[in-house]
Amino acid sequence: MKGKNLVIVSLIIAILFPLFFLNKSFIIYLLTLALIYSIGAISFNLLLGIAGQLSLGHAAFMGIGAYTSTLLVMKLNLPFLPSLIIAGIVSSLFGILIGFPSLRVTGFYLALVTMAFGIAITQIIGYLSFTGGYHGIKEIPSPEIFGLSFSSDLSKYYLSLIFLVITVILLINLINSKTGRALKSLRENEILASSLGINVSYYKILVFVISAFFAGISGSLYAHTVSYISPNDFGLGASLNFLAMIVIGGLGSVPGSILGAIFITIIPVFFARTSFSPYVFNGIMIILIMMLLPQGLIYLPNLFKKKV
Repeated sequence: MKGKNLVIVSLIIAILFPLFFLNKSFIIYLLTLALIYSIGAISFNLLLGIAGQLSLGHAAFMGIGAYTSTLLVMKLNLPFLPSLIIAGIVSSLFGILIGFPSLRVTGFYLALVTMAFGIAITQIIGYLSFTGGYHGIKEIPSPEIFGLSFSSDLSKYYLSLIFLVITVILLINLINSKTGRALKSLRENEILASSLGINVSYYKILVFVISAFFAGISGSLYAHTVSYISPNDFGLGASLNFLAMIVIGGLGSVPGSILGAIFITIIPVFFARTSFSPYVFNGIMIILIMMLLPQGLIYLPNLFKKKV
């Protein structure tokens, strides 16, 4: 199946699939979360899979977006859509902040810096009274755009799908542009990229800004979908989940990010009534994927084609 046809078929399936579960709100809720996490996973894959910048604090950007949007709507009575956009912008400003250390450190040390950033953000949010502290914020209102309320589970699903499609279109175009090629050169060899006239510092900070922006958007959608947020939702465990999503789905692949997000969001639910930790499951899956299918689940059909 050609690329464009596959996209059309996938979109049709995404539109029609929840209609089979109209009486099962929890399934639609899970699917909505998978779409929201897909936005965050795609933005993280841009950072790691495309630009090669390892971060263990990506969920903090999502948290910043979630709290920004929530406080703007609940404290300042700002409409949802402007709040969502501002949430992305505020997250991107923090992306600039964390982007500067990437000019000095790389690899393992960058991972440590970003992990420390993520932990610091959640701790700060937990200590602030206007954020609800560690108890979080409850009864976050559902999205409302131009007088249209997205209060039902199905409407939240389609709203999240719309934002996911927008994210996919924008970031695929970015990846295939001159900027995308520059980001890929950072992943391959920063010294060589610099010798070819690519402004390494500029593109490093840029990718953190763009990645953080879309993570903030996903955070805003998350807050107004779940209706409750706390610092624990955006800690190190959440950042490791994003890492699991893109490794399992496929590093550097936008469709792989979506596949990984769906996998990590839905599969652990089957272990909910057991003592089996979802983090253990994610770890096992990462090991298996790295050993058996290092390119991720998205390349599984290609493996079957080769064998045939």
